Amino acid sequence: MPEPARALADWTWIPARIRSERAVVAVLLFAALALRVGAGFSGLVIQHDGSRFLKMTRLIDRAEFGRAMEIQPHMPPGYPLMIRLFALLFRDTGTAAVAVAALFGSLALLPLYALAKSIAGERIGAVAALIYAFLPDVFSLHGEVMSEGLFIFLFLSWMWLLWSASREPGWERFVLLGVCGGCAFLVRPEGIYTLLGTVGWLLVTAHRGWLKHAGGIAAFLVVFLVVASPYLLWVHATTGKWRFTVNPFAEGILDRLSGKTKAPQRPANPDSELKEERAQAKYGRVGGACVMVLREGRKVCFHVFLPVGLLGLVLAWRRFDRWGYVFLLLLILGYGLPTIVSMLTDQPFSYRYIMPSCLFATPFMAAGTIAILGWLSRVRWLPLVVSASVLIAMTVKGVKPRRADRLPLKQAGLWIREHHGPDRKIAAMDRRVEYYAEGDYYAVPQDLKDLPAEVEFLVAYDRQWKHYPPGFRLDVERRFREEARFGDVTVYSTAPSQR
Repeated sequence: MPEPARALADWTWIPARIRSERAVVAVLLFAALALRVGAGFSGLVIQHDGSRFLKMTRLIDRAEFGRAMEIQPHMPPGYPLMIRLFALLFRDTGTAAVAVAALFGSLALLPLYALAKSIAGERIGAVAALIYAFLPDVFSLHGEVMSEGLFIFLFLSWMWLLWSASREPGWERFVLLGVCGGCAFLVRPEGIYTLLGTVGWLLVTAHRGWLKHAGGIAAFLVVFLVVASPYLLWVHATTGKWRFTVNPFAEGILDRLSGKTKAPQRPANPDSELKEERAQAKYGRVGGACVMVLREGRKVCFHVFLPVGLLGLVLAWRRFDRWGYVFLLLLILGYGLPTIVSMLTDQPFSYRYIMPSCLFATPFMAAGTIAILGWLSRVRWLPLVVSASVLIAMTVKGVKPRRADRLPLKQAGLWIREHHGPDRKIAAMDRRVEYYAEGDYYAVPQDLKDLPAEVEFLVAYDRQWKHYPPGFRLDVERRFREEARFGDVTVYSTAPSQR
């Protein structure tokens, strides 16, 4: 029995040695996949960003790679390319996109289990994997047309390989480390953290063998650059500069930090629609950013697992492998701090940005959970009742129907496709219409004079009128003919005879 597992042996009725490790992991993997598939069915309308990924996939399928890469806000092509591959198995690209997210989001449980087991034993690994599988905000997101499922699989695989390579250096580990890091970078800009993390951690642990670690860093860098080179070359060809991305949010952060741009700070607005702006108006720029990270982190952790994780953080110091403890803590902070910095540079914020840090903390959540269940075991059946209640509550929250209020957007898009066919030019106040209409999206400008002449339909969304100048709605209604209305969504024809 590993020393960390032996130290935990008196904590709870959960056995420190799992009799059938493969069976337990298989059950957890099946549960994770079932929850993510269920979440896929409960998403009534795709997320806003999902329509962008599907548009990229559609253009790649037409061999229009250049146009696919021009879709804003820009994202690397890894996820759309994987969707295109899975589309060979599914008739619908939307289904293929969810399948990619759900499958790889489930498979991410394997490197997480292996990492937690190596640091603290099988029991911590199993409970950490269980928490990962059932966290509702996590598995519901992995049931969406979003890149997080694929990204977290690659990032957790990189973490496990980095940890094992630092303990037992081997060329095959460093090569796989470069593959996972490069692929993560091709899925999301945050994949660049794998480059910084690998070099930093191997330098920190270089006392175990300078020569092996220096060679490992070199091997990692070569493989990483080879995997990422097609995208890096495209960025260079597009911008004329060697940059790691053209994502506007990442570039905005780097430009503000480097002093290249000195845009004025957005004013504090306690009545803003954006909760990060309200928090910063109340607590200050730095305080508001920290408060937002804690609030959204608590939400991702299903509220109860944040204090449980803090308890585990304290208890695990003497019970986890010491270097493993430091490894996890550095990754949690290293991934989370840029999120705070992004808000200080006036970039948008989402709970999705802090989610990976929360997932890296699942071994600490597992340690806290095991301790609490051990204390509750004095009352027969109480640990089982509490555990079952929490898991049921998490499942219910994650699989309940989502975005029913956005169904009119879907209905409007389907109506355009059914009555006018695909490939229509559509100016819409919400991009999701584009996917269901299988058309080409244009943003609705602030002035109708700037509306492109080729636009055939304008899809208005009642909740978005407030973002346009006074009288804009009246101008639209006067110039264009209403073709159909679905709840708070209106389809206008912009045919030349009506303009």
